[in-house]
Amino acid sequence: GRLIHECGCRADKNEDTTTPAYEERNWIDFASSEYAGGNGTRANPFIISTAQELAFFSKNIDEIRNYTVGKFFMLGDNIELNDGYFDENGNYYDGGDGILYVLSLIGSKAGDYRLKNSTLDGNNFTVSGAYAKGTTYAGFIAHCIDATICNLKVTNSYFETANSGAAGICASLGGNSTIYNCVFDGFAKAGLGWCGGIVGISQAGCNVYDCINYGKISATRLCGGILGYQNAKFEISNCINYGDVSGADYSFGGIVGQGNAVNCKNYGTISAGSSVGGIIGTGDILKYCQNYGTINGKASSGGLIGAGYIVYKSENYGNVKGTSNNIGGISGTNYSTKGTFIECVNYGSVYGSTFVGGIVALQHGLILNCVNYGFIDGGNSVGGISGSVKATAIIKDCLNEGNVDARVRHNGIYGEVESGASIANTLSVSSQDKCYVGNDFSGFYIDYKTGKIGIKVLTGKGLYQAKVTEQTLIDRGFKKLST
Repeated sequence: GRLIHECGCRADKNEDTTTPAYEERNWIDFASSEYAGGNGTRANPFIISTAQELAFFSKNIDEIRNYTVGKFFMLGDNIELNDGYFDENGNYYDGGDGILYVLSLIGSKAGDYRLKNSTLDGNNFTVSGAYAKGTTYAGFIAHCIDATICNLKVTNSYFETANSGAAGICASLGGNSTIYNCVFDGFAKAGLGWCGGIVGISQAGCNVYDCINYGKISATRLCGGILGYQNAKFEISNCINYGDVSGADYSFGGIVGQGNAVNCKNYGTISAGSSVGGIIGTGDILKYCQNYGTINGKASSGGLIGAGYIVYKSENYGNVKGTSNNIGGISGTNYSTKGTFIECVNYGSVYGSTFVGGIVALQHGLILNCVNYGFIDGGNSVGGISGSVKATAIIKDCLNEGNVDARVRHNGIYGEVESGASIANTLSVSSQDKCYVGNDFSGFYIDYKTGKIGIKVLTGKGLYQAKVTEQTLIDRGFKKLST
């Protein structure tokens, strides 16, 4: 029998963890001379049902210029390239025959020798046991352009490049290409950057949606659970990452290292240096996303985005742990007045050194209608909403319910605020920091005038339509006043 690794790979019951010895062979040497069927049209695609036929497909791309142009290919069965399993260092533990069958990188020559103006439909079948290493661009498909890859699962596989460009599905996604409904479970590793569970690097006109990664993804920089680096910005949509993403340098995200995302979820642990986020490492736009994974960074790290501009209607549930400055429940850093955070909620605990915030660590732009429930802890300039509020910043209609702790400069709303910043209708009701627009208060009353029960806090600066319940305010020690 076989055991199942956390990554989905198979293992012997009495697993030998020593580095194995095996003979390498290339599937190209066993390539068939024809496909299982089809004529390459949309109505009757070429059918690939065996490892030998897959090698025939790869061989033709490498040897025949523009081989795939206008052609359609479809898997006709599950394909097992190796029956052993791989560890995260690329060591192979064979199924008993002492042989590792290497898959030549499909489209490794690029140019006119890649998946081009074509469709590869996995037909919901699985390719397992794939192994490929290269100096650049390692993946099940190395290069494609103007192509579609869909309905494909690649599992128990290992792809590594010594430089940049590694992925479980396609290492380099060229202009006007689309990948959808694809799944990867295995290891993708890049010595430098551009590494992702589905795509390594993408160009203008590309689309990636409805994909899932379970694999472990690692690089030095620009690394994501779904996509490593978007060379031209588009929105990755409806994707989920369950795998851990790790590295030493900058731009690491549960979905994308550098780029944009909409309606995506992350459950994996993301660990790196700076610009580390549960969804995006570095980017411009993030909408309707949720992070459930733990974030471990040094600087500029956030529950949803490490460093970015616009975050809309998204939530963070994971803990965020930073060892340096600019650590936030939603975003670590934005250095522009374009920074906009609307209807975002943080539930996770946030730990950092300087500039630590429940929503944003350091803010120049707008924070509107956001809520923090998490515990916020840091050394200096720590706030339930923002650690540092710059002169151009606006904070409005926000709520903090989480406790805030710091050695220097902290309260339930902000750690430090510059002259000129606007803070309006914003409330903290944590057990430690009770304040309205930065001022202490202790009472509230119920307004029945509109026919709706609205909780409003009395201060000299106006009335607050609270987002908390009456019971929460009473439990936190606030006095109920008469109108």
